[in-house]
Amino acid sequence: SAVPSIETYENIKKKKYSYSRIINRYKNAQLPKHEIIDLKKYKLNNQSWISSKTIEKVKYHLENDDQVLFFINRRGFSPYVFCKNCLKVYSCPHCSINLVYHKNKKKLLCHYCGFTTNLKRKCDRNISGSCRFTLSGPGVEKISEEVKKFFPSYKSLIFSSDTMNKKSSSNVLQKIINNEIKILIGTQLISKGYHFPNLNCIVVLDIDLSSLGHDLRGAEKNLQLYHQLSGRAGRTGKPATVYFQTYNLKSDTISKITNSDPFIFLENELQLRKKNNL
Repeated sequence: SAVPSIETYENIKKKKYSYSRIINRYKNAQLPKHEIIDLKKYKLNNQSWISSKTIEKVKYHLENDDQVLFFINRRGFSPYVFCKNCLKVYSCPHCSINLVYHKNKKKLLCHYCGFTTNLKRKCDRNISGSCRFTLSGPGVEKISEEVKKFFPSYKSLIFSSDTMNKKSSSNVLQKIINNEIKILIGTQLISKGYHFPNLNCIVVLDIDLSSLGHDLRGAEKNLQLYHQLSGRAGRTGKPATVYFQTYNLKSDTISKITNSDPFIFLENELQLRKKNNL
């Protein structure tokens, strides 16, 4: 594992586990650089989730024949759907979690139990009609639309569990390896051990949102995910960069991710949990 769990790290310290650590990458390839794009300076316009500075950086990489990944860990088109009139959120009747709008399927989908429904519901405030829904927040399908708008001459692909099925995945993976597909829009599925030799630019679109929440393991999971993700870039020796779009230049999440030694985070997190009896 690129970043072991807190429990594993503690067992290493207690000499219960022995461990081997790989210091250098294959063929001594350099780790990707990290660059922060300040969204307070380069504002998002016209309901877009890709800033002008990000577009500029991505164009530079594409012109240098690099493959580009836009990373957003949300399947579908929009994770929040609610009515403009009655303000009710579309939620799963079985799980009580928000339903995600999948534009490609024209359906609302529960990502936990698989429940699906159409975008129709009787509105509590509109006696004669249905809810007037609005979409909030981006998913990979939304970002894919923006990518096609900003980079129309480059072939792109959504890389998620909805698109990468067993029948087509081997053919698609070969096209990615051959650099026939220049732009990927992916979820965490893409961080799991794939080797894309031309991938030298990763754009993390939602780092601010991923750092929210009350999960005790949230920081640990983020560190593991983004270290794995960074490991997809620059694997053949060509210079690579991971860009983080953020409104918070002092983001604790980003500083932990960009630190080259994850064991510093693990030690601090372990001491924090002990201090709070967690």
